[in-house]
Amino acid sequence: MSLRWDDKLLIGVENVDKQHKELFNYLDKFLSAVKEGKGKQEIENALNFLEDYTIKHFHDEEEIQKRYRYPRMNEQCKQHEAFKKELKDLRSGFEDIGASVLLALNVQNKMVNWVKNHISTLDRDLGEYIKNKK
Repeated sequence: MSLRWDDKLLIGVENVDKQHKELFNYLDKFLSAVKEGKGKQEIENALNFLEDYTIKHFHDEEEIQKRYRYPRMNEQCKQHEAFKKELKDLRSGFEDIGASVLLALNVQNKMVNWVKNHISTLDRDLGEYIKNKK
């Protein structure tokens, strides 16, 4: 149940691509910690880091969108907010039922798919927009 980066998801904006790779890395660490039955503290630490990193990434990405006056920024921001809500729901699930196969499947199905879809659609569009602006 590991998560691997695929260069097909590169959007051509170096800082954003680097952060996307890191986001995959942290999602994979979280999934691995749950799958391997790591202690609650280790899983919580991975979740904390994932949440913090995601917030930083979205902020950085939105600053780039402002700088380039990206016309689909509102749509991007709405999706970012939806993902933050998913993270909050994930935390609630973790606090309620702890680390479980169900939690790992929820992350795999919802969050990983969301990240892949978001990068391959809106973020790819952002990359194309920036490339055409230069």
